[in-house]
Amino acid sequence: MPARPRTLLLVHTSLRVALLLDELARPRLRRGERILHVVISQALEDLVARGSLGSASRRQIREALAGARELGAGAVVVSCSSVPLRALALCSVPAIRLDQPMAAEAVRLGKRIGLFATLASTLKPSAELLRRVGRELALHPVIRPVICQATPAGLRRAIRASADRLDVAVCAQASMHPLAEAVRKHFRVPILSSPVSGLAAGLSLLRRDE
Repeated sequence: MPARPRTLLLVHTSLRVALLLDELARPRLRRGERILHVVISQALEDLVARGSLGSASRRQIREALAGARELGAGAVVVSCSSVPLRALALCSVPAIRLDQPMAAEAVRLGKRIGLFATLASTLKPSAELLRRVGRELALHPVIRPVICQATPAGLRRAIRASADRLDVAVCAQASMHPLAEAVRKHFRVPILSSPVSGLAAGLSLLRRDE
């Protein structure tokens, strides 16, 4: 039997996120494993300009997922939370969205979830994921969506305004990971971001059956 591919493919809509995840992923790789990035920058432009993915961006994402095996990937992680979960079914190898493990952790931590984003288009798909996970766990999260500035001070102000009404704060975008790291020490409420748990889940997929 041929050896299983040991490449984790990361599909992004932002070069900034690709660089962030590359930095986080490389120390976690085992010998013989590698990561490969595909960045579909038009998708982020669509999200900023129109609040949704355009047809060209959707096609490029579908092509990246369907062609993952041809690229030598053994597993795929999609870092953009605006890519619908149903798109993962198109992938030629096992795939997850980066924020899925974070969503599961958030729902388990408490019912009152603050969902923080710097881009409004992220709120709907992220809230849908939290509700979907809640249904799977027979839980009923109450989600409070909040738009904040893309700075540590902006996130800190947004969380402070509602911290006494939250069980957990969720950063909807992978790009907010540095912000979460910067403000976490100021609050007792857990503040979650997706990159670390999402990468761990992706590597677990890559190492399945070991």
